[in-house]
Amino acid sequence: LKSLSDSLTVYDAKKKTAGVLLGDPTLRTVLTQLRRSFTGVVSDLPASGIRALADVGVTTDQNNGFKLSFDAARFADALNSAPESVKGLFASTSRTSDALIGIVSPGARSAGGRYEVQVARLATQAALNGATVAGLAGSVTIDADNDTLAVDVDGLSSAALTLTHGTFSSGAAVASDLQEKINADAALRAGSATVTVSFDSGSNALLLRSTRFGSSSQIGIRAIDTNSTATLGLRVQAAGVNKGLNAVGSINGVQALGAGQVLTVTGTAPSASTGRLVGTQIAVTPLTIDGTNKSFVARVDGVTTGTISLTEASYSTGAAIASELQTRINADGNLTAQSKRVTVSYDEGGRFFTLFSASTGAQSEVALTSVPAATSSALGLAVGEGLRGHAGSTRPDKAAGAQLRVLGGATGARGTFEVVRGLMHQLSGVFTGVLASGGSIDTQLDGLNDQLGAIDAEKAKFDTHITALESRLRLQFTNADRLIAQLNSTSTFLTTQLASLTNQRNNR
Repeated sequence: LKSLSDSLTVYDAKKKTAGVLLGDPTLRTVLTQLRRSFTGVVSDLPASGIRALADVGVTTDQNNGFKLSFDAARFADALNSAPESVKGLFASTSRTSDALIGIVSPGARSAGGRYEVQVARLATQAALNGATVAGLAGSVTIDADNDTLAVDVDGLSSAALTLTHGTFSSGAAVASDLQEKINADAALRAGSATVTVSFDSGSNALLLRSTRFGSSSQIGIRAIDTNSTATLGLRVQAAGVNKGLNAVGSINGVQALGAGQVLTVTGTAPSASTGRLVGTQIAVTPLTIDGTNKSFVARVDGVTTGTISLTEASYSTGAAIASELQTRINADGNLTAQSKRVTVSYDEGGRFFTLFSASTGAQSEVALTSVPAATSSALGLAVGEGLRGHAGSTRPDKAAGAQLRVLGGATGARGTFEVVRGLMHQLSGVFTGVLASGGSIDTQLDGLNDQLGAIDAEKAKFDTHITALESRLRLQFTNADRLIAQLNSTSTFLTTQLASLTNQRNNR
């Protein structure tokens, strides 16, 4: 490339001839970008390690037209002594500081850097809890009165399922058979929908759980046999009321999109967002608020409330509780004095509350600083920081496209996600900017084509002008020729007449 560019930009002083791209700004820019990549450092690598091509024997040879020179021995030494550092120099690498946060994708568009990870809620699986049945603690008989059921899992419906007839030694044995029959259903298997079924010896109840995480995780019982509720604690339940929850969190301070356990920073420019605190799933309403579960203390945009006390009553819907939460929080004197407010929403499908600050930006937050255990259990709200808002931007975030899988652990700060963009990523960016559609070469060609188009347009106008001029001159010439012919004819006539007059005069 260097040889080619040199030949295209050379100037021969003796012949006074120049290469066709001498002074071309596009080529000059490309060479500058490449030179910067080859001679610069990968800034995301440790300062004490291998950070530049020169560290692995690739240098610029000033005695050979500033072309690259390769020292194979030095490269081999670097590779043998620090293979991971050499890998980091050339390749893109990524890692997280928390073992329970995996990397699905570092994001093709994300920039190198270290990004803070915040988890406000872990993803959950849809679960269906059976009722307590004392008989499940001992042997259980399955017969024609309690052997059939049909289930809905993750949006798919099973055929009628038949449990194995006989006497099972325990509720755990029944759970094992039920799990086997559900997971063997053809319709569920075709859609990769599976469940786990367990027996809780403490409550003597069966528990059915989808293996999928997030809002697409659902489980319900569509039909049940006559005696199944009495002997197994199972009854008809719509899948829509037993849904899982998506993970909620932020990466690099930007609230991520949750889908199951995966958090994704979108590739679009982030809009200004509000701080929010997301709750976990509550029991099916109606819900009774009494003296044991009505109070908590919150913080909104840095202002801590007094003790918030909800009105003691039986609330028939989650929306009614959300309205009460919003009213009581916004009535707090500390918040009203600082003009701080919240809005509270309730998700019917997921059965959880979300508290939003009315402000936007990095100072926007909702946190809970004190929540009694009974309140936390009833409302799904626990002590925590929530997610801060962030300011809007006209450009995608530096972590755009990053996808992390939160496998478990606690909520709150969860360490960092680090991306190192090696030399090949940098060069790929340079070449993409040059060669891709809409890149610098395309732009240059478009400019030249525009100039050619303008020249063609001027030529067409000139041709039209010449054609019109030629037509006008031809017409003038024809008219002049016709006039000359008329004048010649007149001249001949007059000559003849004059000659005749002369003869007549001479004859006299």
